[in-house]
Amino acid sequence: MDASASRPSSQMRKVFEGKDASASRLHSWLSAAVKHNVQELIFCLPKEREFAVPSSLLTSVSLRSFWLKMHCTLKLPSFICFSSLKDLNLYGVMFQDDQCVQQIFSGFPVLEDLTLYNCDWENIKEITIEIPTLRSLTFSEKVFLDDNFLICKIIISAVNLETLDVYSCLKVELLPCNLLSLNEASINVDNWINGKQEYSHRLVKLLCGLHNVKSLKLSNKALESLLFAESIEGHLPTFYNLTMLNASVNGPYIDDDYTSGALMFMLHKSPNVKSLILSRGFKPEDEGMVMDIVPGCFQSCLKSVVIFNVGGGAAELCFLKYLYENAPVLERLSISCTSDLSIDFDKQEETVINYNNFVEAQEAVVQSFHPYGSLNACDC
Repeated sequence: MDASASRPSSQMRKVFEGKDASASRLHSWLSAAVKHNVQELIFCLPKEREFAVPSSLLTSVSLRSFWLKMHCTLKLPSFICFSSLKDLNLYGVMFQDDQCVQQIFSGFPVLEDLTLYNCDWENIKEITIEIPTLRSLTFSEKVFLDDNFLICKIIISAVNLETLDVYSCLKVELLPCNLLSLNEASINVDNWINGKQEYSHRLVKLLCGLHNVKSLKLSNKALESLLFAESIEGHLPTFYNLTMLNASVNGPYIDDDYTSGALMFMLHKSPNVKSLILSRGFKPEDEGMVMDIVPGCFQSCLKSVVIFNVGGGAAELCFLKYLYENAPVLERLSISCTSDLSIDFDKQEETVINYNNFVEAQEAVVQSFHPYGSLNACDC
């Protein structure tokens, strides 16, 4: 146990690690923390240990931040009300049933930030997270190679949610709705579970609930999975509010695969995109898919494009030509070369010359060429 007892009681921060302590001692520690008006609490239990959270903690009026890590079933009393809790992190928690989960999420009248990290949803069929005060939600799940999709639906209804981060293989169905205030969403998903059709079906459902988002990050694996969806353009919503689309969700120097041509389907359904970020150019084999579609945003409002990990290949030059021909209001193009191109000065010079040939015909476009690692998407 780590407690800052020298601070005033209203500012106390406590950390409990119940590795060897008995249940009665843990109860005593937690009860004492509540009695002394703890504001921030981090509570960790070892794996597969049963523990019933004391009722005094679950009705705390002082607690502002609660971080709970326990790889066992969460047992709760009949009444929960964290009247002051604004930040909640649940790590590895096993939920007992639908009623238990609904009971938990009905007890946070002022909650603003919620993180659900690697929780166990096997006993859950359908629940709704409906918290009007929620501003930020992070959902992460751990998936093993032999895992299957769960028959579990998590409906996210939060009218004031501004930020949504999803790190998942969509083992459970995430169904956002009424996200009227959504500014940013990051969807970092991977199809590690067998069943590409079901995976893409769940991904499209997730994206449908994000139609109000203004800034969207999508992993390349997510884009590739859209190709397995039936009638993708017919099922995707139109993202009228979307002005920034980033296909480099983990950062350009981690996501260095070629961008999937499926991004064009997203752009086709996003008529007001002004800024586009790619972790790399499009796959050479997707050239036909790219060239056959001219998204409306290209012709009317696309002003900034950032392309990382450019190697100077023919397919990249082809896309650049396509971009200049179909994006008449483009103002800025930022290019970052690959690590190999950064040290091959002859090829780098040749690549810059080739790119500048396109710029001469588009004097309004400001083009910048950067060595590997020197360009940050946040600065573009």
